[in-house]
Amino acid sequence: MSPKRQRIPLTVVLDFFGVLVQEGMSVSHNLYRMVRSRVAYEPMWTSYMRLAVGEATNEEFWKLVAPRGTDWRTFQNRFFDALTPEPELAAVIRGFRKLGARLAILSEIPDDWIGPMLRRLGVAGKFDVIVTSGRAGVTKPEPGIFELLSRELGPARPGERRFYVDDRLNNLAAGDKSGLSGIWMRRGASPVTSYRPRHVVTSLAEALDVVRAALAGPASFEDARGAVLTELSRSLREVDARSAQRLAEMILAAPRVFVYGRGRTGLATWAFASRLAQMGLETHVVGEMTAPAISKDDLLVVASGTGTTRTTLLAAGAARKIGARVVALTAHPKSPLGRAAELVVTVAGATRRRLTNEAKSAQYGGSLFEQTLLLTLDAVAMVLKGSLARTDQEMDRRHANLE
Repeated sequence: MSPKRQRIPLTVVLDFFGVLVQEGMSVSHNLYRMVRSRVAYEPMWTSYMRLAVGEATNEEFWKLVAPRGTDWRTFQNRFFDALTPEPELAAVIRGFRKLGARLAILSEIPDDWIGPMLRRLGVAGKFDVIVTSGRAGVTKPEPGIFELLSRELGPARPGERRFYVDDRLNNLAAGDKSGLSGIWMRRGASPVTSYRPRHVVTSLAEALDVVRAALAGPASFEDARGAVLTELSRSLREVDARSAQRLAEMILAAPRVFVYGRGRTGLATWAFASRLAQMGLETHVVGEMTAPAISKDDLLVVASGTGTTRTTLLAAGAARKIGARVVALTAHPKSPLGRAAELVVTVAGATRRRLTNEAKSAQYGGSLFEQTLLLTLDAVAMVLKGSLARTDQEMDRRHANLE
């Protein structure tokens, strides 16, 4: 196991409308539907923007839009209650906290609305910094509101990661200039901009997953190298030496050797085929235009981490019917591919499916299996080189020379 890493300083900045509540255009859409029979859009929006930047009072705004004879506070609460909280909001906020995140809100929400609405959402008191247009005197994406946020957050701590979740791309573009890594909450249309966020999510829970992934990775190349070497050392030791030795013996006994694998696993088998050819063994890669038909007593070396890759199963089945011998390299010896093979070389390592009985790995997908496979086959190639008494000079003469 790699040494436990120190906790990385983390700040997560959240928009309010479109992030904490699902309605991104809450005032212009939701509220206008409530008032359009008596108030035109332009006066309503102008009044709201004056309220947002602190140029009008909350009472003035609601008295403008509330029905005649209705208490403005009652109408305000009706609007608040009509908003849709982000699912599992309180749990997601707790998730950010468990990561050690400092939480901030950056929003155009009027100052008089923020407290009541956070209480309705069940997350009052959960934010360390709240920056609104009312405090900044400008709306997003104007630089002034981001400058205020930067002052409130203070200088970035060593190694600190700062994420910003917003449903509008132009706001994320402005945040990027302030050192905030953008996560776009895609709720629908957003102002056209050339900015392309690194992350696109459709829920705050997905944004939490993005932040978790950022913290789970190594903090430096040195850390990553150490993790890879530790994992490889363990997985290579778990390769059964007897079955790998038996693979070498079957290769020496075969008239011809065919290799097959798909994706990155396939690249490892192709590298192995190259070494066999350089030793003077007749070797073919299945699927290449020049590969001949396999025959009785030939050897097929096929690899699949899960042992369920469809094309590898088809190749193994076809080879066995013809009378060729089959060796499978897989992390799952009891898989369909393992059952189809005469010999199984179990290559320990996590595959892309991350099944419960696989080795744990900090690397993505099937990287550990693919790396272990390559080095296992390289070790087999070393055994063959010695068995065949091939010198480096002999192998050099067979090395590709048209590159």
